[in-house]
Amino acid sequence: MQATTLTQLTNSLKTEQHFAGEDKYWKEYFPNLVKISNDFSEGAREFFKKQKFYVCNPSILVGVLGACENFDTVYKIKKVEQGYQFLSQTAQLQLERALSFDIKKIACFTKSFRNEVNISDGRHLREFTLIELELAKLELSELLDSIELCIKSMISNGIFKNEDVINKQFGVSIKKQEKRFLTSKYQRITYTEAIKLLQQKGENLQWGDDLSSSSEGKLLELMGYKPFFITHFPEHIKFFNMRLNRANPKVVNSADLILPVSGEAVGSAEREFNFSILKERFFKSSMFEKMKKIGITEQDLGCYFKIVEKREIPEHAGCGIGFERVLQSVLSPYPTDIRLFSQPYIMNRTLGIFV
Repeated sequence: MQATTLTQLTNSLKTEQHFAGEDKYWKEYFPNLVKISNDFSEGAREFFKKQKFYVCNPSILVGVLGACENFDTVYKIKKVEQGYQFLSQTAQLQLERALSFDIKKIACFTKSFRNEVNISDGRHLREFTLIELELAKLELSELLDSIELCIKSMISNGIFKNEDVINKQFGVSIKKQEKRFLTSKYQRITYTEAIKLLQQKGENLQWGDDLSSSSEGKLLELMGYKPFFITHFPEHIKFFNMRLNRANPKVVNSADLILPVSGEAVGSAEREFNFSILKERFFKSSMFEKMKKIGITEQDLGCYFKIVEKREIPEHAGCGIGFERVLQSVLSPYPTDIRLFSQPYIMNRTLGIFV
């Protein structure tokens, strides 16, 4: 697979129509992608084994709180006796519940489904692999240490077992990626610092604005195109159970890991354990307003809030790692389309199916 293969496949993605002529390029590309993906996954599993994680198999059929990472893009399946049934966007609450069973560290490899209107922007997928972790008695700084170790284990196992393929067929320098991803500690800046840096570069941003992919790209340039964390986002733009910072309740103890090419690849946070704060943030959120518009009531939420109220779950923190975005970042010699790193998309496409 030469650079022409990547170019040909990228060109084929410009239309949602399968052409027989593209299959010769997929035949060359797809086996390499599967092999490298397996080795990246194995790197994560090695990290979990060394760190003594339990690795579980969560459900992808969930109630509304398992589907509301981004409620605008939920896949609603049907109405059932206990409420509405959705395709999962996150296994976070399932993993949190597992911590109440005397498990200190738990992880999973799962699927996240997003009913995106458009996936031709090169950044979004309707189905992707999510590696999720929840750890008891952990603060944000320690969580970021764990995320960095996991990412480095994935990348190290993936690139050194596939040096020839990555060098010759993806056109990516192993030495360059080793230096970029593995040899130094990932920098950490706060959201407030990020906004100031962008304003100094002429970006029309105010504190409280969400960061666009363009803004992430400019920050990557300022950070030398190396991975870095952005921490302590405004509470109103983040998930309802991210823990409010007690010294500054306008922000949550959260962090995103920004990677070259792919941008945000990991979302993470301490989880809110104060029941009053948690309940107030959820029921005042725009997310709950959207739920009510389709007929969801408090009775459809399950027992998550009751479990938190009873303090059955220890204080904890966790994250979700977008697997395809990690692959995209490491394997891209230049800006690429995320669909090139999605096995489900490729297999459906080559069957003439576009979902």
